[in-house]
Amino acid sequence: MLSAESLYCQKKFFAYHTKTNHTATDYLGKYPDLIVVIGKNQLEFTRKTSYSPLWVTTEKKYLIDNFFPEREIDYYVEYSYVRLIENSPEKIIVHWKYVPEFSKIEIANENYNPTIIDGLTNVVHEIYTIYPSGKVERKIMDGRETKYDDWKDGKSTHYQQIELDENGITYGEVNWADTFYKRLSKTNKNKLKKPISNNTIFSFSFDEGGGDFYEFDYVKWKDVEEVVVDNTIDQSNKKLAPISGHGALYKGGVSGTSLSFDGYYTGVTSNESVTFNDTFTIESWIALDVYPFNDAPIIQKSKEFGEDGFYLGIDAYGHPFLTVNGNQIKSNKPIPLYKWTHISATVGDEMMTLYVNGEKSIESEFIGNKLWSEHPLSIGLNLSKSRNSDPVRKDLQNIPFIHGIQGLIDEVRVYNELFTGKKIFESYQRFAPNNSSSEIKKAILPGELGLVDDFSVDYKLLSHHELWDRMWRLTNYSDIVVKFKNNPGSIVYWHGTNYAANYVVDNNRWMADQSSEILGKHGCSEHMSDKQVRHSYARIIEKNPARAVIHWRHPCIDVAYLCTNSRNWSDEYHTIYPDGTVVRKVEFNTQEKPGFQDIQFFTNPGESPLDVVNMNAMTVANVKGDVLELNWEMPNKNPKQSLTDATIQWLNSKSEYKIFTIFQGPGLSTWGEFEQSKYTQDPFAGPWNHWPISLVPSDGRYAISDDRVTHFALGANDRATEFGSVVHYGFTTEKIDKLIPFAKYWQNPPSITDVRGGKSLGFRTDEKAFYFEVKDESKLKFTISASFESPLINPAFIFQNSDRKIKSIKINDKQMLVGDHLKIGKTFNEDGLPNTIIWLKYSGDKKTEIEFKF
Repeated sequence: MLSAESLYCQKKFFAYHTKTNHTATDYLGKYPDLIVVIGKNQLEFTRKTSYSPLWVTTEKKYLIDNFFPEREIDYYVEYSYVRLIENSPEKIIVHWKYVPEFSKIEIANENYNPTIIDGLTNVVHEIYTIYPSGKVERKIMDGRETKYDDWKDGKSTHYQQIELDENGITYGEVNWADTFYKRLSKTNKNKLKKPISNNTIFSFSFDEGGGDFYEFDYVKWKDVEEVVVDNTIDQSNKKLAPISGHGALYKGGVSGTSLSFDGYYTGVTSNESVTFNDTFTIESWIALDVYPFNDAPIIQKSKEFGEDGFYLGIDAYGHPFLTVNGNQIKSNKPIPLYKWTHISATVGDEMMTLYVNGEKSIESEFIGNKLWSEHPLSIGLNLSKSRNSDPVRKDLQNIPFIHGIQGLIDEVRVYNELFTGKKIFESYQRFAPNNSSSEIKKAILPGELGLVDDFSVDYKLLSHHELWDRMWRLTNYSDIVVKFKNNPGSIVYWHGTNYAANYVVDNNRWMADQSSEILGKHGCSEHMSDKQVRHSYARIIEKNPARAVIHWRHPCIDVAYLCTNSRNWSDEYHTIYPDGTVVRKVEFNTQEKPGFQDIQFFTNPGESPLDVVNMNAMTVANVKGDVLELNWEMPNKNPKQSLTDATIQWLNSKSEYKIFTIFQGPGLSTWGEFEQSKYTQDPFAGPWNHWPISLVPSDGRYAISDDRVTHFALGANDRATEFGSVVHYGFTTEKIDKLIPFAKYWQNPPSITDVRGGKSLGFRTDEKAFYFEVKDESKLKFTISASFESPLINPAFIFQNSDRKIKSIKINDKQMLVGDHLKIGKTFNEDGLPNTIIWLKYSGDKKTEIEFKF
């Protein structure tokens, strides 16, 4: 690392990502640390102090106090990182994320509990806003044991002001978060309706969300809204029942308000001891967002999914069912999504009957004991673990977990009487809404589409679905979006896909790629298995008008969060240019060379793979000009990729813009005939819905419907690791033959000759850029020996360790002006030295002379 004095000679106020000499975790890639330079001094966020900021003056070092001194030290940097959010002359913003009590999570891993809620909430984000004067605004966001609304409203956020100077650190008073007073978050309610009978054993209307509390036992001097927070009222027993998860979210119901359930953590439980008659009736209203991963209860009072007791639920395919003492009846029709449906059942007179929307669906004889007072009651969430349905592989790759209903539930009652079919229908009619649509909006992938004024890369917080969003404790800087001036698509690094690069075309079709993948105890060890995104992250390393560099880091862990080797992590560096081209460099931190490439498209809810891509889904080519179109055939026939020296892929999505990939060597293939969902009408590999978005601890689950986001695959290049582990991506509206010059340029770049005023440092394939050392002269001039076989296509030039002001640029004696065809950027490299980046929108296959004047 450079001395403070030499840094001061360059610039007084700036920051840069780097790697200090601390080597205990030397497999962390190029940029694990961050330095902020303030005059002759610097504020260091490094692994040596576990990222606790260290103020280094010319005379002494001072460690900024840990806000939580009890935090566990992340020696191997598995749960923490630092990111540079803003680097401007006015201020520098640094984001430090850490898990203060990661032993809780690791104990859960040992007990095969990978969906533990602490994996999402046991996190602290510290935001440092640093000014040239030495003033620092410290913001501490503590996610532990928070509910989402408190997190969003800043009720767990502390503030502190710090002053840095030559004499050390001065601490201001802490402005502590207001975590003591919690109040109900109410919503608009619909018209209240009375139940058809008050002879109930349990009754949950969830109307407290609209301010209707009915009668229940509590200390009257307390604020009822404070008492009810994260509880619901059992009107029959006049008791509160706790609501588990990330905090109660109410929506308009069929009467009053309803309660939202996220499918993983939200549930209502009651241990109230009651006595059942020989006959009883259950009724409920439900508006599903998705079908559950396996049997999920609307309401149950049983153990082992109704083996002893009753269990009214929905199966993995959307069919309502009733199980009583192991006897089950099930509707043969799935209920619709995002629509209110009345589900009811009766047990008595030696019969059990299931009704849907007031109509009898199925019935069966039932004789048995119905006294289950010792079992807990639960709504919306299982009390026992089970595996997901439709696994690709075996039990070891599909870990049992607690799951439940995702959607809205309202008006749940258990009556101490046997309703007739007529009374069931009357109750249905009494509560049937005029508008049966759910207030929860359908999920959508956050593609950030549309044109922008100029090439940009920014941190953002992207939203996917109201219930899913509430599970995370994130900052406004969690995701990254790259935008282009003349292309409405985006490149999105999103926590919903574990921060993998997603190439999003004009109509929100998403193409992702694989990551380094090895085999673990519980199946595929890869980025997809980091379900709660405990470890994976993406950071902007470089951001300027000429290009962006993104660092994506992720582990090879399996779905039980087991990592066979602490070095089994990948560091990827993505260099992105204003024309939408990207070069991806993959560095796996052991001597293994796992495959990392596999073309994968996503579907939004309501879409099938054939809505996303055409049957002639891929075309390949070589640099000689040979082209092969690959056509898939129903029901499950994959085409053979016979062009053995093909290195170019053109992906035929149903969109104006297409994604293409270029490789340094051959190896392109298709796959999928033996791994296809039997529920979907398409010939592609998959689709699967264990990833993205999903928290299900499975390394493969076939999609059973179009209810969830899915991914499906077309083909891979398993030989990419033989040719440098680099891939070139891009957007195009052209056919594949127009991409051949791009491939020639990147695979076989033209040579640099006749350099005057500097030195050529060669072409960096992993950045698609020519590097130069610039001498202290008035100009740099050189010739590029472009030809038909080695053309020049939109080149980038990096002047290493130089920030000299460029006065003019000429190509073949023609003056170039800064604009869409010329971008100039400045950045600081990992040594804290300046680099100048020039990007040209220029193509040619003849000798080209370029001149820079300083």
